[in-house]
Amino acid sequence: MTPRPGRRRAEQGQALILIAVSMVALFGFLGFVIDVGRVINARRQLQASSDAAAQAGALDIDTAMTLANANLATAAPIVTARAYGSESGQKNAYSNLANVTMTPSVVCTDSVSLSLTAQNCAQSAQPNTMVVTQTATVNTFFARIVGRNSFNISVTAKAAARSGGLPPLDVQIVVD
Repeated sequence: MTPRPGRRRAEQGQALILIAVSMVALFGFLGFVIDVGRVINARRQLQASSDAAAQAGALDIDTAMTLANANLATAAPIVTARAYGSESGQKNAYSNLANVTMTPSVVCTDSVSLSLTAQNCAQSAQPNTMVVTQTATVNTFFARIVGRNSFNISVTAKAAARSGGLPPLDVQIVVD
């Protein structure tokens, strides 16, 4: 059975329509992958700078505790942590992160349960943990087409000072 000549011409060009629709979908997914990749990379950069800020602040807690100055024990680590943050002009600032805000705090860690208390350290307790929270805005390229201009990301890092946590244990190993 042979097809009629008129019907064959009516079906020409259908592949072009399918390819055009597929290309739009493909470019949509490509744009989504690029924007999500940028957000994941920015979150990784923000987490790295938060980790660095928390560790630097925790080191200053140790230094301040050796000086036995209670006011310095909370003020100096916060200043040091801010210096290592991702805010504009700081040591770990990235050009692709916009509107970075940083909230460093010095808190007490319970040495038995190793859990953070909700409030800052009382005068009788020694501060021993640096907590750094940073938030940033990541602008998008392709998600703007669907109305999403940016993504907000937030990370938290905690670092305990050497004086925090459990005291060292006296352990002996005897090999006979």
